[in-house]
Amino acid sequence: MDLNILVQRESEKLDKGTVIGKIRAAFKLGYNVVALNVVVGSQELGTKNKIPEPPCYSLGPEDLSASRGRKLRILTRLTAVLSDSGQSHRLQLCNQGDLDILSLPLDTKLPFLVKRAQYGAAIGRGVMFEVQYAPCLRDKAPLRNTLANCQNLLHAGQGKAQELRGPNDAANVGFLFGLSECTARDAVYGNCKSVIVHAETRSKVSRAIIFSQPTDEVSARDRWLLESCKLPESQDTVPSEPPRKKKKCEGT
Repeated sequence: MDLNILVQRESEKLDKGTVIGKIRAAFKLGYNVVALNVVVGSQELGTKNKIPEPPCYSLGPEDLSASRGRKLRILTRLTAVLSDSGQSHRLQLCNQGDLDILSLPLDTKLPFLVKRAQYGAAIGRGVMFEVQYAPCLRDKAPLRNTLANCQNLLHAGQGKAQELRGPNDAANVGFLFGLSECTARDAVYGNCKSVIVHAETRSKVSRAIIFSQPTDEVSARDRWLLESCKLPESQDTVPSEPPRKKKKCEGT
């Protein structure tokens, strides 16, 4: 899964051909789920400004015909940039669970350190920290800053189509950040899946109310959730009686 296919940054919107090219490249590299990311600045966060409509793109039949049965799921993502210190109160959203991904500019020197309490509050709410590997492929300085900031995140918790890498390559980059084999795989697949489930749950529930529906009414698009939450079938067992003790016959 790749949940950061940039399609619009504030007023700069990529043309349809470029976006389709990014989606096609991600699909050929092996990604089955992508999220089209729309980035809005601090000025667009006001109540009077309208949030951009989610982008709508899809691949043609000619792109899917050679996929050998693979299916592509295209999601949408909205990223709000907080660049003004006066908007720091919005970071309290981490304690409210009104977001799914927290993306820090790890390719630069952060003017602060992520504290253990802040990290724990975000993770406890199901929020995932995003580490972008594309800046590491451009220059040495972003690579050094990203590695240093990732070490900070790990300590607290104890762009262009050609910059896109396959899932296995992206997981291997995790070794540079100090991730183990399991956590690197989760960064590419498991955590992304958790983010999607968290986002869909927020849209269908109200705070502590759990949304449920019969399994036969679940749409075909959401069938994968049933497979993920499927419990092993219980086997009927018949309690067996303890073996009887043999009586000793005393000789006369």
